[in-house]
Amino acid sequence: MKSVCFTILAADPISGAGAAALLRPYPTVSLLAAECSAEADVLLVLAGEITAGTLDSIERAGP
Repeated sequence: MKSVCFTILAADPISGAGAAALLRPYPTVSLLAAECSAEADVLLVLAGEITAGTLDSIERAGP
């Protein structure tokens, strides 16, 4: 099975750490640091609401 590379963009560090902890045990999931987001297959966005700041962060995370 092919490995999938994730980067997590979270509105708060606790949510980001929780998502990372839930994904880490899966052997087909590789978590990349935020600064490597352009190399990720998936950007997981955790936010209570979508704001202009959230959209800007998503745009900066892309290739």
